Amino acid sequence: MKRTKNKKQNKDLQQQWSRIDSYFEFFDREGPAEDLWKMLKLALISDNDNIDPRDRTEMLFYYEQTKELFENIYVILQQQKENLNR
Repeated sequence: MKRTKNKKQNKDLQQQWSRIDSYFEFFDREGPAEDLWKMLKLALISDNDNIDPRDRTEMLFYYEQTKELFENIYVILQQQKENLNR
């Protein structure tokens, strides 16, 4: 039973890697950061009185953290591909 569970987990993990790979094939390495920056920039420069300085700070923090997350995911994906090709 444990072996069946491990096979399922491996299959699930392979599917997740496949989704991540597909994402980066479509957007490339810089794509997510560029698109996030465009969205953030539009949000920050819009003439919207509902966005206070704290909201703007949180948006910048979110952008920085998400950009770093995507960069890390991309690096891990490349390492995973290299390991599979060995």
